[in-house]
Amino acid sequence: MCQTPHRVAPGGFSDCTDMADRFINGQAVVVNLEDLEPKTRRRIVDFSKGLTCARGGELIRLTPYFYLLLPQGEEFDPSWDPDSTPLAAAGALPVEDWVLTDAVSSKKVG
Repeated sequence: MCQTPHRVAPGGFSDCTDMADRFINGQAVVVNLEDLEPKTRRRIVDFSKGLTCARGGELIRLTPYFYLLLPQGEEFDPSWDPDSTPLAAAGALPVEDWVLTDAVSSKKVG
């Protein structure tokens, strides 16, 4: 990301205009939904998803209450993301270390 994301903690759905304006102008936005009612949270997430899809961007869930609205052409690859490690660097797990379980429990098979 080129510029620092704008952080917003909307008090309600009516506070989404600033968030949308910044996203439309190409700035990433981090939305904090912690202090909102579940119904309002859902409306804002739905609005954000529609906004990002319409503008060719991406909505990324960072935690259960934090979302990142990422404009088109921007990338997000946090250093703390375990999936960002190249597979070659991770190495293969030896067969002896595999733990096989059945599909519905954690009971070892064999």
